[in-house]
Order: sequence, then C-alpha cells, then structure tokens
Amino acid sequence: MDNSKIGQFWKGYVSGTNRGKVKARITLKADTIQAKVILEDQAFGPAMISLVGKLTGENADIHLIDFCGLAPLSPLDGRLTLKFENNFQNAQGAWGSDIGTSGNVNLHVVRMSLIGWWTRLGVTRLRIFWLRRSPLLYTLLLLAVVILDMFRPVQMSYHALILLLIPAPYVFRKHLSELIQAYRVRKIGPVELDPQPPMTPDVFQLIHQQLQLAVQQQVYEAVAFLALDWFLVLRTKQLLIWLSQAQRTDLASFNNRATSIGVPSDNVEATLNAIVVSGCATITDGTLAITDRGRRYVNHLLGTPN
Repeated sequence: MDNSKIGQFWKGYVSGTNRGKVKARITLKADTIQAKVILEDQAFGPAMISLVGKLTGENADIHLIDFCGLAPLSPLDGRLTLKFENNFQNAQGAWGSDIGTSGNVNLHVVRMSLIGWWTRLGVTRLRIFWLRRSPLLYTLLLLAVVILDMFRPVQMSYHALILLLIPAPYVFRKHLSELIQAYRVRKIGPVELDPQPPMTPDVFQLIHQQLQLAVQQQVYEAVAFLALDWFLVLRTKQLLIWLSQAQRTDLASFNNRATSIGVPSDNVEATLNAIVVSGCATITDGTLAITDRGRRYVNHLLGTPN
C-alpha cells in the first residue's frame, strides 16, 4: 500500500456520549498509525487527544495514549476503530473509553498547511491552560492589586475595582457551583438553582394532555421530544445516550455513571425519576432498561433516523 494515499489532515465530528467537531493530523510509518486530535466538545470545551495503533489494509485500530481536556473525569484508556473509504479520503468508525463513554466518528480529508495545524494546536493548548488556570491567575492578579494598593504605587478607584471584580462569577463558576451543591442551596431570591427539577407524573401528564391535539402519532412524538429537549438538562440527555448503548444496567451502575459525569449525588434520584417518568426507561427488579420511546428520543438527539 502506498502510504502517501492517506491524507495528513482531517476534519469531521464525533457523536454519542460526547458530541463535537474534530480536527486531526494522521501520520503513518510502515503499519504504525499515529493521530493527534483536537476535539471541540459541546459540553466540556476543547481537548487534545493522542492515539497510536496499527493499520491493516483499510482498517485502523488505534488506542488512546494521552488526553488533555476540561472534562471532570478524563479517560486513561480508550480505543478508536476506523475504516477508510473512497481511496483513503473518508473514514468512519467507533470509539469508546474506560469511563463508559462511546460513540461514532466521521472524518474526511481537508487541505491545511503544517503551520496552520501547529497554530490551531497551540491556540487549543493555550485555551485549555487558561480555562484550567484562570481562577489561580485571576486570584494572583487580585492579590497583586491589593499589594500595590497597600504600598500606594497604584491607587484604584471604586469604579475600577468594580470593573475588576465583574469577571469573578464567571471565572469561579465551577467553584461556586460546587459550593452551592455542598450547602444544598436551591434558591437565591427569585432564582432557582436546582439543576434537574424532579419531573412528577403530574408534570408529564400536563405535557401529555396539551399534546393530545396532535392527531398523528409521529407529530405528537416530535412535539413531545421538543418538550423533553426543553425540560431535560444536558447531563440527563448524556445519561440517556449512555443507557441506550448499554440497553440495561443496575441502579448502582447508573448512580456511579451519573456522578462520574458531574450530576450531584443529591440530584441523582431526581435525574433517574425524570428519565423514568418521561417514558424513556423503566425499572424492573432493580434494573434500569431503555424503552422504545427512549431509543427513538436518543435517535432524535443524535440526529439519526429511527
């Protein structure tokens, strides 16, 4: 096989428990294939992934060797299988990791210079560094301002101080969220902070009654899915996608999976209740299983035909 047939730069997307656009650089030495991937995860932001494996014919079996991102739980091991098509101009396959995430990938060759690739890689690395270290850097900036103000080389007005403190809620949003969960704060004035309000049977019945005007079942279900899109939070949808791939699981595994993707422990029961009451899953003898409606809703989320 002529190694030059494989394009060096690729672009596409991943879907499944993680969703987002990807850019990749693939290099081949003999039958050893290496890939450096930039992932723009819709939920967790940018990530850089390094993989290495073997190419056999038109099939590649690649394993994760490094992951650098912002997700609360990073994989230590993972696998990507690719099948190249159209004279090595397209590729599609499946991926999975040791933390239970999995899905599909679709790639195609693009034109890009090596300088352009290194620029994108450097910008992504800086973004990850900033998003990881911004609380520390911002805190050091505030301390420097206080020290300078104490020794009077800089005199700061109240207006300038207010402007300096405006980014604080954004910079410390993760820490504030953890503090709110630790002290079980659910309401600040008129603002509700509960990340997943429990969907009671009465709430879902109200949605159901309002949608009874739709005559055709397909129209009714499409509108019902739009209602679920509005009601279910992102992590609940991620759990549904994971459950659709697992088909069924015990409640302990569901609880572990929920907490691993950032669902607060005191909100896991409400999340489970939302999935069951919406008709997307059922519980039988301590086992949680996806329903036909749940599978169709997951297909709706992933944009795949039922």
